[in-house]
Amino acid sequence: MAKTFLVLMILIARTASADEPTTPNVVAPPAPFPTSNPVTMTPEDPVSERTALWLSVGGTLGAYGVFAGAAALGPRFDVARGVAVLGGFAVVVAPSFGHWYAGRIGTRGLVVRIAAVPVAMVTLLIAFAAGSTASREFHRNMLIGGMSIAGGMWVAGTIDDLIQAPVAARQRNARIKLMQPYLAPTGAGVSIKF
Repeated sequence: MAKTFLVLMILIARTASADEPTTPNVVAPPAPFPTSNPVTMTPEDPVSERTALWLSVGGTLGAYGVFAGAAALGPRFDVARGVAVLGGFAVVVAPSFGHWYAGRIGTRGLVVRIAAVPVAMVTLLIAFAAGSTASREFHRNMLIGGMSIAGGMWVAGTIDDLIQAPVAARQRNARIKLMQPYLAPTGAGVSIKF
């Protein structure tokens, strides 16, 4: 009688669970962990050094082309003046495009180029100061010297960004490889190494 009662209870439980759309409380056992090869997880993909270089070079050449073309067409077309302003802004930031691709926002070259702008402004203010008692030769020399310093800073910042773009990509890839976690079985547990 007890066996019949047990079988009957099992059948009732099975039919009741088949009618209800609930998931069973039974959890499948986890898959066995591979013991021969560690499982690698890549949180970030590596970046290409060549792409970083060409983003910087192409962005720089494109920005200078837009700026020069729009400045040349400015007297004839009103919209060209606005494009020249956008090109002028792009000339400042375009050499850093490869660094941005590699994940580095602030660069040494960008800082040097931005610092060249106030140097040029101060030079222009001093050279063309109204009411100055200095000679014309002093103003001319001041203008040539200050603008040479600002131009040198600009060129140095641009070249630095162009040269350092592949280096930034290489450093990012090395950092990713160094920080890449992987799971490896160690006896009864799992270790995560960084």
